[in-house]
Amino acid sequence: MFIILYCHVGFYHSELTFISSNTVLKRYFCKECLYSTIDRSNLKRHARTHTQERPYVCAVCGKAFTRKSNLDIHVMKHNFPN
Repeated sequence: MFIILYCHVGFYHSELTFISSNTVLKRYFCKECLYSTIDRSNLKRHARTHTQERPYVCAVCGKAFTRKSNLDIHVMKHNFPN
């Protein structure tokens, strides 16, 4: 969820990064749904929910993931099984 909190000087976005009142943010919109973001990489990651693209593949077992961070966690399970 994207939340904008307004103040008299500027505003903050959900990650609490200050954006001055004279800064214009470019929004990126999904062509398939109502999702929008100010970060292009977030839109690219979101697009995978529509295309089912899974570009990160485990070299050990072949399981594929939409995010590299999920692949990294999975690979740790091969290296350190319970």
